[in-house]
Amino acid sequence: LRTTPRACPSCRALHLLPYLHNGRDVCPRCAGLTSIFSCSDCGSDAVPLPGDTCLDCRYNQCIQKLVSSATGVVHPSLVPLREYMLRTRERQASTIGWFHRKESAARIIQAMANGEIDITIETLASMPRTPATGYASALLQLSGVIPQTNFERARLEAWEAKLFATVANSAVRRIVKRYAAWVVNPRFPDDLAHQTGNQISLQHRSKSELRLIIRFLDMADARGFDLSTLPQRMLDEFAADLGGTSRGRLATFLSWSRRQNIT
Repeated sequence: LRTTPRACPSCRALHLLPYLHNGRDVCPRCAGLTSIFSCSDCGSDAVPLPGDTCLDCRYNQCIQKLVSSATGVVHPSLVPLREYMLRTRERQASTIGWFHRKESAARIIQAMANGEIDITIETLASMPRTPATGYASALLQLSGVIPQTNFERARLEAWEAKLFATVANSAVRRIVKRYAAWVVNPRFPDDLAHQTGNQISLQHRSKSELRLIIRFLDMADARGFDLSTLPQRMLDEFAADLGGTSRGRLATFLSWSRRQNIT
């Protein structure tokens, strides 16, 4: 009775009904009393009151803290997120609980507000895959803080940067980076309407494909050849040890390299 507003049976207005009058639960006004069960911030008794402050005010406070530094200054780049969350107000109680969880996306966004990490999709993509990073990416994109981007492609590109750094041969590195940029990464469109299949599975397949290509090019380099000089028998020997899926991936790469006049 003291936490959830209901329609007062006397005046029909929405209020907390903490008082008994003529055998019915009624609002303070209809009971002829001054309410002591109203929000300490806004004074309303028409919103759920889980404590001293109502649910609306608690939600507003959490969103303000979410986008502010430790000194209480709102980060200018996060203003669209604040406006988005204040406008939508979906599942306020759940959002308040989410804000206080240690391992939630709220911790990532607060680190951005504090200037500890950059407000970019690349920052999120470089973090370990967790529900928190995915949700932070979705919130920042939906609110317009960062451009709409395929998060799985961003994750793949972050992984690629680390992979390419391990390739010793600069010629091999240049070829595989070009193939990734021109063939592999465009398979991940930014527009949700054009995304097909499971993007996470596609990312795993793309990683396997790039590892295979590097292994193939390293094999040729170790034997003193490049794509233009590698004998057919060595290509056949390499392909013979592959499964059908891997052979198909290698064939796709070789077709592309021929079109690019690399072979």
